[in-house]
Amino acid sequence: MVKLGIPYGSPEGLKQAKLLVDVTEGLTSKAVELVQALWTDAGIKQCLARSNEYHLEDSARYFFENVARISSSTYIPTDQDILLCRVMTTGVREVVLEEDNMLIKVVDVGGQRSERRKWLPSFEDATAVIFMAAVSEYDQCLEEAESQNRLLEAITLFGQIVNSRWFLASHFILILNKVDLLAAKYQERGDESVRKYWPEYQGASYQDVLNFFQAKFLEVNQSEQKTIYTHFTSAVDRSSVSLVIDSVKINLMNKMFVNIVTEEMLLDAIPASLLCVVVVGVLYTVLMHAVIVPFATAYLDKIAKED
Repeated sequence: MVKLGIPYGSPEGLKQAKLLVDVTEGLTSKAVELVQALWTDAGIKQCLARSNEYHLEDSARYFFENVARISSSTYIPTDQDILLCRVMTTGVREVVLEEDNMLIKVVDVGGQRSERRKWLPSFEDATAVIFMAAVSEYDQCLEEAESQNRLLEAITLFGQIVNSRWFLASHFILILNKVDLLAAKYQERGDESVRKYWPEYQGASYQDVLNFFQAKFLEVNQSEQKTIYTHFTSAVDRSSVSLVIDSVKINLMNKMFVNIVTEEMLLDAIPASLLCVVVVGVLYTVLMHAVIVPFATAYLDKIAKED
């Protein structure tokens, strides 16, 4: 509040804040009372409205409003609680998943500048790169460099990765996340808020904002041959995330199957009719689970037995 020059709404608010800072035993009943009282303070409300000017988690409002439930002795985290509880990724983490007879190794890397040097050893033979950026952060700055716009930094980083020699053969899935928060900002602040930070924006609707930021990402791709699959999501909306996951699985299977066919064509001259099935499968993903996945599974089993 000192940084923004915003005073507490009343002397009582200042006193409550000092008492809360002195709490060392977690969410005691007294701490909960202080949090709930501060949540009604006019100065706190002003700080929340200007949260793009400093570093405040997007979920702060949610946890403020649910502090009584969370502090209960019988509290059990809900799915929403877990989804909104952010943990910063540091280093490199790998998880192996099995989906539809396919092993997928997911490599999660930290996005902070200090973490990026750790990435390269993890990128050998990457089938796909999933790049996620929060479009709601168009008016926010990096925590480690307060003069740098967060979304502009994400666009710059995306350009470096999509054009890197490490990913010449990789599929790219661009996920523009937190569209729910972007919609809330747009409804409250309108187009002028976007133009304030992105003067080249000339749109006049929320859809124009989405199209504008999508174009900003896609225009840094220097290869006309590289296709980038774009999805708009809210990570706390499980239905939208499920659609993205299904799309990623289909893209991975497409690439795997085309690679198998290409390799075998060089060795055994596969019939043209089979190649047609592959092309149709790539173009019409509705055939994926009905034709290509079963065929690929059976074909891989056949190869394994022959070896």
